[in-house]
Amino acid sequence: MLDARLRGRETSLHAQRFALDERAAWIEGLAGGLERWAEQSQVAIGDTLTGLGGGAAAQEADVDAYVQRSATLALARAAMVATREELMARRRAQQERREREVEALEAALVRADVRLSAREKLLAVALREVEAKAAATGMASVRPPSLLATPPSEVAFTPAGPGRCRLRLGKTRLLRGAIEVDAASRTLLASVDASPQVGATVELEGEAEDGPLALPVIVRRVLPAGTEGQHAVVLAPSGWSQQDWRRLERLVAAL
Repeated sequence: MLDARLRGRETSLHAQRFALDERAAWIEGLAGGLERWAEQSQVAIGDTLTGLGGGAAAQEADVDAYVQRSATLALARAAMVATREELMARRRAQQERREREVEALEAALVRADVRLSAREKLLAVALREVEAKAAATGMASVRPPSLLATPPSEVAFTPAGPGRCRLRLGKTRLLRGAIEVDAASRTLLASVDASPQVGATVELEGEAEDGPLALPVIVRRVLPAGTEGQHAVVLAPSGWSQQDWRRLERLVAAL
């Protein structure tokens, strides 16, 4: 029964990943076409297309990269568990590993879908700006590439939202998926490049919509990881209030 469910989920994941790759290729292709058209037509578009071509969309569709960046957090979670069940049947162990892989890919697909949707919105805005600049230079009769070739999902013609919130642990910036907050156990898990010293107090600094956030945390444990040379870090809060926890949780959700 579990095998059948896993096969179904794996088939669905494959189809969704293929659709994401198609969307990324569509964004890259249209952004490249716009850039070439602007160059040939001598329309100055500045940095309008920054982050839309040159492999940027393909990188956001790379769900394997999201899984790799989460690997060090998995190590940190394992470090918090005092004991584990040691004896398992081989078949059950294989099924559990496959289930974890499927769940990680499902979560990564959601993140990739959100980010590609944001780039589709940015591309729509960029197209309007290019057309406006072409009209301003007297080239309204010359049309840049259009959005008629729709990708697998609908393009939303709305401006991009405000800038993302930012979060740093010491001097290391924490990106989305590189930190987890467990308020119930009053523990933080982070994936960082530079290994902090165990027992040291480090400042967790954030720039959220409701203002700056500065929270001291104590480094409880550090586990070196082979994936991308990052380290899994277990952190404990120092003197936080319930409001601090709520603000941090909102900030992490907004990264």
